[in-house]
Amino acid sequence: FQNEENDILVCTDIASRGLDTVRVEHVINYDFPNFMSDYIHRAGRVGRVGSKFQGQVTSFVTYAWEVDLLWNIETAARKSQELHNVNANIKKKLVGRADKREFEQE
Repeated sequence: FQNEENDILVCTDIASRGLDTVRVEHVINYDFPNFMSDYIHRAGRVGRVGSKFQGQVTSFVTYAWEVDLLWNIETAARKSQELHNVNANIKKKLVGRADKREFEQE
């Protein structure tokens, strides 16, 4: 993908963080993320500084809670408002998961 040999990249949610490329033109959320911060990171793959593309995000929405979450994101984006309760600290999340696993194993 980076070498421009392929134009389609299919990946899991792990690519929402750490994927440093300006080649992403379109993100398709087949499964809508559970948390607002995950949506922001996924959508952030498009429209990066240095990109030649404007970028587009398409999300498949199934459940009522997904509609509510997307509505909050869209409303804040259109009004240029801050999104509240967004924890984008991935290191803290990973440490918390590791601590929980250790506790469960004891």
